[in-house]
Amino acid sequence: MSDSLHPVVLAFTAATAAAMLISLLRCLTYDRLLRAIIAKRTAIWERYLKPCGFFWSPESSNPLQATMARAGFYTTVAAKTLPWPEDDPEILRLHADYRKWVVRSHLAWAAFLIPLIAAIPWNIDS
Repeated sequence: MSDSLHPVVLAFTAATAAAMLISLLRCLTYDRLLRAIIAKRTAIWERYLKPCGFFWSPESSNPLQATMARAGFYTTVAAKTLPWPEDDPEILRLHADYRKWVVRSHLAWAAFLIPLIAAIPWNIDS
């Protein structure tokens, strides 16, 4: 038996760490986008049932309703274009950043699953 880690274990660990970090950055970017929308477009925030962020919740939101509304809202803002006319440069920049993190997150989780699936038929002990 060797003292070094198996290459599949190393790949799986690296992919897991990368996917977790990228997902954390995606959530933080979503929170920044949500804060900007609440500050500048309160009517839009209210139209989507006052969603909360992942690590931040506005004081005027109902926790249960805000959490349920977040599921619909974060997929809405992950779309290529915002479903409302937007001309604020900060919101547009944060939206573009959020979309990039969503794509990166999907790729990272795919990279996480590839070593996992590869390890299933492969006998790690050999």
